[in-house]
Amino acid sequence: MREPTALLPDFDREMATTRARLEAFDANAREAPEALVAASEEELLTPWSLKKGGQVLYALPRAEVLRLFVLNHRIHRRGQLSVCLRLNDVPLPPIYGPTADTED
Repeated sequence: MREPTALLPDFDREMATTRARLEAFDANAREAPEALVAASEEELLTPWSLKKGGQVLYALPRAEVLRLFVLNHRIHRRGQLSVCLRLNDVPLPPIYGPTADTED
């Protein structure tokens, strides 16, 4: 497998290890709820743009981007993980409450 820095020439060298990426992810996951609570309605309604080579592909309010890309993506991956665990006979954790694998 090629190093991430070989795939992305502008890749931040401090994020080149799995450990560094996991630590950054954990730090961002801890800080995200506080940032969302602190964000004003005006900030959440500010347009966010997806660009390719400077060309805007589309723009949406930040609140909608959070819902579409962050929350929906996380929900989708959680569902995939549940299927993977089930296929490998691993009891499902109570993601949204008790599951068929819990005694409660």
